[in-house]
Amino acid sequence: MHAFRILFLILSSTLAWGQLEGRYLICQQSESDGRARIVLLDSGPVQDLTREFFWAGMPALSHDAKRILFAAKKRENGVTQIWEREIRAQDNLRQITNLEVGARWPRYVGTLFHLNDTTPSPQILFVAKSLAGSSSALFVCRPDGSAMVQITFNMYDDGYPEVLPNGRIVYVSRRVDGSSHLLVVSNDGTDMHPFAFGRSTQAGPISIGTSRYWVLEGLPDSNLDGYPFGAQLASFSIRRPLGSYATAFNLPGGQLAQPLELEDGRILIGARPQDRQKMDLFWLDSSQAKLASPAFGQEGWHSFAALEVALSQPVRGRSSVVNHQKNSGVLFCLDVFESMDVMAGMRGQETSLRLEVISGDPETMKERSIGSIPVENDGSFHVRVPAEVPLRFILKSARDTTLAEQTTWTWVLPNESRGCIGCHENPELAVPNKLAQAIVKPAHDLSHPQETPHD
Repeated sequence: MHAFRILFLILSSTLAWGQLEGRYLICQQSESDGRARIVLLDSGPVQDLTREFFWAGMPALSHDAKRILFAAKKRENGVTQIWEREIRAQDNLRQITNLEVGARWPRYVGTLFHLNDTTPSPQILFVAKSLAGSSSALFVCRPDGSAMVQITFNMYDDGYPEVLPNGRIVYVSRRVDGSSHLLVVSNDGTDMHPFAFGRSTQAGPISIGTSRYWVLEGLPDSNLDGYPFGAQLASFSIRRPLGSYATAFNLPGGQLAQPLELEDGRILIGARPQDRQKMDLFWLDSSQAKLASPAFGQEGWHSFAALEVALSQPVRGRSSVVNHQKNSGVLFCLDVFESMDVMAGMRGQETSLRLEVISGDPETMKERSIGSIPVENDGSFHVRVPAEVPLRFILKSARDTTLAEQTTWTWVLPNESRGCIGCHENPELAVPNKLAQAIVKPAHDLSHPQETPHD
């Protein structure tokens, strides 16, 4: 198999040291004036692939290893947009987005197919400012930039996406306190669920290894715009992401960047130890939880992250029920008493529960109650809610006291129907084989509510 590897570096113009076999795309940024570029490193001198731009970075490689997506701007005070270029035909440059707010973190995702489509359409993923408010969100569009739609609707920043082989997208989602969690969503925005449970820490993007996922932790702030640097590295199993999250390595007093796990199991990571002035690429000995030998660097350049790129199978496409002519979707729960929290001990003690639905406004950052519905005796509920709106839920007793309250935000896409097993239940539970009372009844309709402020 013919393979390319991508390495991400901040650079100047001096000779590099270290030996890495194969071909590499290198992201470089000057220490002196902020210029950045992507170059091709082969056996000879590096080739600048983004010579038209003042700043270029965040590349992604197509499955056939012939094209790259990247974020770039032509002027220092310009706005980053998404571009595509063939690696070998450097004159073949295409601009994909043209947004006033800019775009970043592009990725190739699988095709999308609606029931009324004549053929599946390829999709490109990127991060940009939400259409409502100032937070960042995930968007998809076609390769020519058309049919652009927002697919995440958090009240706070979403970013650092990575595409899984099954076509799902894992990304970092921020909470109100600046901490983050890892969520996964389809390329049409449906079926959003937790992907991994770690500590309440500021996390960076995920890297996909041979048997584990890797993620940076301890980012200094909640800004998802630029390249991330963390204080430690965590990992979790590909086969069991929801139950295997653990710290793998930390670098006291230093900085770490996004790692690369090679096919032979070696790990390449950008690191700046406490006794060094700049970041270089090192081999990481994960069994001993320590940095091994330096792998690549360049005088005056910070080498800060690595991502292997090789010929691969195309990402799987997804079919979609989303209909943007609709304005609502459905959420249901099988049993609110299925819980790892306070609700677990209330079965049989609490009856006549009600579910209050809270909507958020990303522009004003205010919340409003859009109504409440009864919870069935078996703990199930079924509700129709506005689409593409941040939502959270509060469980209340017959005495109107709060029993449980969701602190993170969820949403539905137009015409989506999505469910959960319980109220913050064990995420590894299988769906029980029972017919919930609420499911056989029409959904309570809160899609056109008379909103009231929520304290």
